[in-house]
Amino acid sequence: MPNPHHPYTPCNRWIEEYTDEISMASEEAMDLVMDVFDSTESLNEHIANGCEFSSDEWDGIKAMYDAEIRDADRYVGELFDHVTELDRDTIFVVTGDHGEFFGELGLLGHNLALHDAVTNVPLVLYGIPDLHAGSDDLVQHIDVTRTIGEYVGCATNQFQGADLTEESRDYCLMQRGTADLGSYTEYNTEFDTSRFFESTINCLRSHQFKYFEGGEKRLLFELPDEEHPVREPNPQTEREMATELESLLANLPDRSGGAKDSEFTEEMKERLSDLGYI
Repeated sequence: MPNPHHPYTPCNRWIEEYTDEISMASEEAMDLVMDVFDSTESLNEHIANGCEFSSDEWDGIKAMYDAEIRDADRYVGELFDHVTELDRDTIFVVTGDHGEFFGELGLLGHNLALHDAVTNVPLVLYGIPDLHAGSDDLVQHIDVTRTIGEYVGCATNQFQGADLTEESRDYCLMQRGTADLGSYTEYNTEFDTSRFFESTINCLRSHQFKYFEGGEKRLLFELPDEEHPVREPNPQTEREMATELESLLANLPDRSGGAKDSEFTEEMKERLSDLGYI
């Protein structure tokens, strides 16, 4: 199964299709993504220097990503056709763990921020009838787990999600660990770190707003604008979202005593960093 993830190296059969209508030749586009996403250091350096790509270069980068998605779509389609032809009840889920930045907030990849570009991911849930939640509703991955568990008769008390056959949610909870901002400023001391949180981020998203808390920092954005915080005081919305966020965080399971220290090689750390986990 192909992996739509940087450095974006799609199957040759799709490259020409997605570079056919852009100015950059397929070979140039492939060379570009291999250079930009060659390593975590290369990616960080481009971000630190403002992702100053021409419109043709952006077209080339996006074309390689689109070609990878098209390749994955083909395999998913073949798998779906196969399992739905079997004489058995089938639940089929297609989703992603993150999206990608293509210049939003001056970023590439999927680190540093909880923008919709990386948090609003595809989700298809097939095989469970009468879903209450629709394509315009807010859904978290844990809701899918809870919904499937309820449908097949599993115990679901351990899940925090909503049963999508019965309800939809008003808010989504998102979190991100502490960012290593020094890995960007080492390439450019002028890189504006004030735009990002220096601590763990907790974020609550409604249909209209996004509310962030991290350290002493509090920010409220009115969607779809995720670049400029709300300038006029909106104490009622901030208070409501802060209260809801506090409630959701209080109900999360306490895993503080269950984790064990792990040893990671430098190669493992680099791979986890490439994937956006550290």
